[in-house]
This record gives sequence, C-alpha cells and structure tokens, in this order.
Amino acid sequence: MLRRTLQLGISLLHGGNREVQKRMLDYLKETKDVGYFTSLATLMANCSVLDLDTFERCIKADVLGVGTEGMAEEKNLHDADFII
Repeated sequence: MLRRTLQLGISLLHGGNREVQKRMLDYLKETKDVGYFTSLATLMANCSVLDLDTFERCIKADVLGVGTEGMAEEKNLHDADFII
C-alpha cells in the first residue's frame, strides 16, 4: 500500500501530469474525502528523507533491472552525518 501511494504521488507530481491531477482534484471535490489527506499527512509524518532516498534508489534499481537485495544494509554518501 505504501509503495502504491508513493508511486501515485510521484505520478501526480512528476512532469506535471495534468490529467491525473485533474482527475484527483475532481474526485476529492466530489467525495469531500478527508481520509485521503489524513492518510497522506500520516505517511509524510512517518517518512524521513532517508526513507524517500532509499525508495527512489529502489525504483531506479527496478527500472535498470539491478537487484536491490541488501541495499538497506549498505552505507553510501547520503547516509553520512556530514561530509568534510
């Protein structure tokens, strides 16, 4: 569910997908569903920059056909507290 929600958010924002944005806006206006915004707010509160960075790396790895096994265990430049 989390992955699908993030993919929806990316498709809404990436490249200014106006058709998807309009359909979503029409749906939210019609249903007046606050559950969507509550879920989104909870998701945003629980995610960190590293979570999103890891998610984006996994998506890129999937697109490139590279395995993502063990990625959470590996350190990279983004995991550093600071860079000297």
